[in-house]
Amino acid sequence: MYNNLTDKFEKLVQRYRSTIEKHLKERLSVAKDWEFVTGEITREANLMEMMLSSPKKAEELTKDFLSQYKSGTSMENIVADLRNRYGMNEELLHRISDSSKPLQVIWGEEDEQGNVTRLASDEKQILKFLVKFMTVQQLKQRLPDLLSAEQAPIQNEYIYPVQWTANRDNKTEFVQLIYALHEAGYLNNGTGEITKIVESLADTLNVSLSKNWQSNLSASIHKSNSDYQPPIFGKIATAYTVYADRLITAKKNNK
Repeated sequence: MYNNLTDKFEKLVQRYRSTIEKHLKERLSVAKDWEFVTGEITREANLMEMMLSSPKKAEELTKDFLSQYKSGTSMENIVADLRNRYGMNEELLHRISDSSKPLQVIWGEEDEQGNVTRLASDEKQILKFLVKFMTVQQLKQRLPDLLSAEQAPIQNEYIYPVQWTANRDNKTEFVQLIYALHEAGYLNNGTGEITKIVESLADTLNVSLSKNWQSNLSASIHKSNSDYQPPIFGKIATAYTVYADRLITAKKNNK
């Protein structure tokens, strides 16, 4: 699914941020006092940033990460460098290796050096931490737009609920439809990253895509004959014809 660690990192950040933004929008949509809730959200974001990077050793690690990431260094090289610089303290690792205490991704004052070393020595853990850290950085940049007065809901505004109700076990049909609309130029004039468009519309229509939805689509294409037409397109064409015939018949009967 991922071409490299940088691709994996950026997609994880995007998904994590999208989940948080969805939650923030839900909080704002029911807020009785917009300014109060936006103030709470801003304070929470600032607190999360402080908790992730305020201890001295963690602050050094996050600054090193940002410097390399903004310069375009690949995540493979960044993670390797951070592990080498912060996670290779053999004496400290030996001291904490027998500890049953869980790793603190949100740092505490107790054994800060040990926590940082322990985290930086594990590629999965440090990647998880950096995803959270980068998500908070991006959220802070986006908060002014997300929390702007223009985004405040109009009182008594009613949004009609819509969700995907086709066979929920066959998510490939949904993906095939979105790909076709995008390829035909009906979505963003056929531009933009199609995977993000699929995931965005899936979120809007409450479709739970599997982790391997892209490989499932690819498999459905390569395993099919050249003249294969996904059933969803025939169903849509037939359904529209039935609808049009029903309206025509009703008009004739009313004459």
